[in-house]
Amino acid sequence: MPSPHPPPPRLTHFLALTSSSLQDPTTTNFPLTLHRFRDLATSPTYNIPPAAIRPLGTMHLTLGVMALKNAEELARATAALGGAVEASGGRKGGVRVKLSGLKTFEGRGGRRGGRGGRGKRGGHRGAGAAAVYFDGEGEQNTEDWETGSKQQEEISISDYRNCRVLWVEPRDASTPPITTTTTTIGPTCEHGLGMVLSREENTSNLLTLANSLRDHYASLGLLHFSPKDKNQPLTLHMTVLNAVYAQERKRGVGGRGSGGRGGKGNLDGYDVRGLVEEFKDVAWAEEVLFDRLEVMRMGEVQGEEGSARAGESWYESVESVLL
Repeated sequence: MPSPHPPPPRLTHFLALTSSSLQDPTTTNFPLTLHRFRDLATSPTYNIPPAAIRPLGTMHLTLGVMALKNAEELARATAALGGAVEASGGRKGGVRVKLSGLKTFEGRGGRRGGRGGRGKRGGHRGAGAAAVYFDGEGEQNTEDWETGSKQQEEISISDYRNCRVLWVEPRDASTPPITTTTTTIGPTCEHGLGMVLSREENTSNLLTLANSLRDHYASLGLLHFSPKDKNQPLTLHMTVLNAVYAQERKRGVGGRGSGGRGGKGNLDGYDVRGLVEEFKDVAWAEEVLFDRLEVMRMGEVQGEEGSARAGESWYESVESVLL
């Protein structure tokens, strides 16, 4: 009998917003902040493997992922870049972004507990476990995976005791977030009255642009979504720690061609409560220009020993256009 849950297709490429200046320490403090984060995370205090910290050259904001079958489909994906920018309102010189804080997808409804523990799931699947296996950079698990387009749920500091993914939040530097009030009527509301919730929303040029670009590619059938992801909002995030890379380094896996990895196994998390407290109010970059839309290939490229880029890691850009 065929499996009722066939494995997801092999992911080959992803659509991303990138910055020409993010790696330049003369224009932004992001490289220095990432270096400080790496030093602290890998110190004896936390003892996180260096391989779990994402390299500077891999930083980007994922808009969606692709499972392209051949050169013709790749040609369609690259040809759509210009149309996506035009559909979003045309070239405006990019968007200025503030990168700050330190967050995780792991929380209520996600995989909890010790090694390999599933824990209880809430009303819908949380993003914790899947974000470990796919963080928008081609990290895929054959059983539990998604595109990072999951609504972030409220979490507490205790959720960082066994954390496998940490990310920095991007916000539009030109438009401050607004506080909205939502009234929810439900069976848990006493006497049928609404439960009033206030939350901060990033209603911004950045999110509007990201959604427009993503929607254009989705309308062309170029993006791949799991069934549970199709109606979920996009959560922009810049991953700075992912435990799956440390696991792969142990197994000797990684590098070009490893996009869509299928390693299940048990995945250890790290107690990063102190790190989160240390960086929760840190501005990694006050204002950095994201000025490119790119189709990028899954699987990191690693600089060869003796080359000018020895020790560096990055994702290959197949094609890009200015915003």
